[in-house]
Amino acid sequence: MSAVKASQIEQLEEQVQNLLLSNLVTGEDTSDPPKTYTYICPDKKRYPHQWLWDSCFHIIVNSHLNVELARRELETLLKGQREDGLVPHMIYWKPNLSIIDKFVKRYYLDKKRSSLTQTPLLPQALRAIYLQTRDPDDLETFLPRIKRYYDFLYETRRFSEDPIPLLNIIHSWESGIDNSPIYDKALGIKGRFLTLKWMKSLIGQLKVLRDCNWEMEKIRERDYFLYKDLLFNCAYIQGCRDLSFLYEKIGQDEISKSFEKRAKDLEKLVIKHCWHAESSLFYGLYGQKNQMDTVKSAMGLIPLILDGLPLNKATSLVEDHLLNEKEFWPDFPVPSVVLDSPHYTLKTPLLWRGPTWININWFLIKGLRKHNFENESFELTQRTFQLVEKSGFREFYSPKTGKGMGAQHFGWSTLILDTLKSKFNTDSDFILNAEYRHVKKGPV
Repeated sequence: MSAVKASQIEQLEEQVQNLLLSNLVTGEDTSDPPKTYTYICPDKKRYPHQWLWDSCFHIIVNSHLNVELARRELETLLKGQREDGLVPHMIYWKPNLSIIDKFVKRYYLDKKRSSLTQTPLLPQALRAIYLQTRDPDDLETFLPRIKRYYDFLYETRRFSEDPIPLLNIIHSWESGIDNSPIYDKALGIKGRFLTLKWMKSLIGQLKVLRDCNWEMEKIRERDYFLYKDLLFNCAYIQGCRDLSFLYEKIGQDEISKSFEKRAKDLEKLVIKHCWHAESSLFYGLYGQKNQMDTVKSAMGLIPLILDGLPLNKATSLVEDHLLNEKEFWPDFPVPSVVLDSPHYTLKTPLLWRGPTWININWFLIKGLRKHNFENESFELTQRTFQLVEKSGFREFYSPKTGKGMGAQHFGWSTLILDTLKSKFNTDSDFILNAEYRHVKKGPV
């Protein structure tokens, strides 16, 4: 494979900056007094509103390019925070809503924001800003609000009666991987006409939440959709570690230690209860009975991002699954569902049932590096970069051909820049042979 060169990274920086600025949204809302907002939407045509985890990804990328804009986007996200601490997965800053938006909003408690949240990456976003600025004022400004959000999740999305007290999502939108087949069984979705059934289910989930008045005890008793999602929990665990790191930087050692303990406690639960020994893969749990559905998806690899993942389990994830060409290792990995799964398809409007997504590669590259799979992390970085070179910043891609699909100017696909900034000394070139195990530094 060809090298990723310093000149290519410089060119990529310019492309990323142009895309993010083209998706920039600023203005004032209609509240009294009006609130100003500054955020980068995922895509101007398809996704004009502010989404929680998308904005966190944009902040992480912009920390390398325009840290002041990254700060303003974080501030805008937190302007949508509720008094109880929840940060919504969507904020409707602008009044021009689609018919679907208007329909969905009827189920929420608030007209200007959703009553759901999303994979919680706010600590990671703040850490990215801090690592660029080293400004303690940023921490003093943002940490209390992010802590309130993390405490809200810890106190309301876990149940004292639950023998496995991990965090639950209460709607499949909350993970961000909306229509993944990992949720089919939990929602009773099977057979033909999956798209129709999924559309009915997305609204059905909202109806149940509204009928419960969005009260967690009633939602738990109803037991319609309670899902201990791997991506949500693993991101939260690593977010706790980021909060521990950041609180230590401002001398708040007790809070720092409490978040590290919280991370370790939850991490142990994931490793003990979500590991399936027979298939050597992780799976989420659903319902009050903590049932497991063994649909093989890229989410089963996500625990690679955990600091405390035992080496034998990390090795199984990488060697038995990630590098398996029948599962997760086609020409343009990582597919969201294994290639040999009956659920795998690119021919559906339902998302997360086959295509490669750059944000998932971003997580996995971090996990590979964390557990010293350097060769594999280099190879996955290279192939992810080739996706962008070949097809641009698309929403998702064909794992087999690299063809771009979905939105055409998609914000979080710029995460490849953060990956390259983290992985490569841009003064050097790196050559990756076609066989992933052989990585060598090229001549300067």
